[in-house]
Amino acid sequence: MKKQKSIGVNLWSVKEHFSTVEEADDSLRRLAEAGCDSVELCLIPEMPDLPTMKGLCDQHGLAVCGLHDNEVLENPAASLDGAKAVGSDFVTFSYPVGRDLSDPDQVSKLIADLNE
Repeated sequence: MKKQKSIGVNLWSVKEHFSTVEEADDSLRRLAEAGCDSVELCLIPEMPDLPTMKGLCDQHGLAVCGLHDNEVLENPAASLDGAKAVGSDFVTFSYPVGRDLSDPDQVSKLIADLNE
């Protein structure tokens, strides 16, 4: 028996299709119909809030595989609480603004900050 593959989508990459609850509902329906079974939600003001997005994901049979939150370093507890509230143990931090990733010391500090 062949193992079924899981297909997920990072909603940050299609955020322009999620600016209203109606758009989010339609977009999540279309993703599910296309064969996606999970999404990574993102905490941005342009998208409906997490409880609404979680409810829509549930309605369309989409698991939440992570939470994209660029403010995780400022408030890690809130980020983890948000991820758990939508059924995920993972928080994605995508872009370390103001950190020079060519500097090994800054990279080590970023790693330590994220692990904390």
